[in-house]
Amino acid sequence: MKRREFITLVGGAAALPFAANAQQPQSSLAIDEAMRGAVARKEVAGVVVMAADRKGIIYQGAFGVADIAEARPLKLDALFRIASMTKAVTSTAAMQLVEQGRFAIEDPVEKYLPEFAKLSVFESFDGATGAYRVRPATKAVTVRHLLTHTSGLGYAFTNPTVRDFKPARGLFPPAHFHAARNGRHVLLRPEGQGGALGDGQPSDS
Repeated sequence: MKRREFITLVGGAAALPFAANAQQPQSSLAIDEAMRGAVARKEVAGVVVMAADRKGIIYQGAFGVADIAEARPLKLDALFRIASMTKAVTSTAAMQLVEQGRFAIEDPVEKYLPEFAKLSVFESFDGATGAYRVRPATKAVTVRHLLTHTSGLGYAFTNPTVRDFKPARGLFPPAHFHAARNGRHVLLRPEGQGGALGDGQPSDS
């Protein structure tokens, strides 16, 4: 199933509270059918779907199995390891705070996390010798940069520069899981451009 088709089905579920004279509205049946079809085609082993608005849950369903070997049915209260999907949850929560006027998209991150002040940016790095050059960042990393993955930060397990970099004293490599305790983060690319040095791609975090 394509992402757009799924979104359309879930969007249709938003009309469920307003549907009259039906125990199970057509939009709900369509979602059920689509999810069962995905399981039958082995596109997924199992899936739990839920749609909600501020008033409460408007659709929920569990399909397929939680364990293929044991054929254990998947339930609505199943636990999932969502890994990087925490970014989507965090971004949604952040945008709700923006709607409430708690902070602005263009706010500098250092306003809330002082460790993001006085960042440096890689100008060059030689993985063979360990030699590198950095320069001061010319502008602050903003909330928008973090939400759009264009802050210039990276991961050690996806970027060789971050993986192989051995910082001088007081200078720490960029990584989303590394707090700048006694040093500073280093950006792989100029703030707002993202990605690894010279690759022109979005940053990892």
